[in-house]
Amino acid sequence: MKKSNINIIRPNNTLGFTLVELVVVVSLVAVLSTFTLQVINSGDKKRVSEDGVKQSNLQKLAIGIEAYYAGELPGDYPLTEAVAKSVVINYVENWPDGEPVNSFYEYVYVSAGKFVVYVIKSTDANLIYKYSSDWGLVKECSYINRANSDGCL
Repeated sequence: MKKSNINIIRPNNTLGFTLVELVVVVSLVAVLSTFTLQVINSGDKKRVSEDGVKQSNLQKLAIGIEAYYAGELPGDYPLTEAVAKSVVINYVENWPDGEPVNSFYEYVYVSAGKFVVYVIKSTDANLIYKYSSDWGLVKECSYINRANSDGCL
């Protein structure tokens, strides 16, 4: 029995890939790289969104502490963090420690009529979000100057 030698010959006997094959491979690589980048960058997006939650929580705490100041007879801020956490609960739903995960909001009584509340940023541990009763708003500040009412960028 005679074996037949059937060879598939490309036009003009050329070797290599066709344009369609190259386009398909490039498209697949583009799709796979897109998904890979989304997976890699999802942590960055999560930290940025956590920072937004921290700013919002910090603003709510500050409003609660200011409401305490306005509503209490002595007319001063809580002297310690423990007192702040126990009395501010009447003005805000809860002290948001742990929201987002591993976030802790620190209260510092600076002096009569002055306080600071701060939380460390998720995107940069050397920076904090800080509310000072002197400013009346949340600012991004250096972690080094966290306990006083100045030291912001």
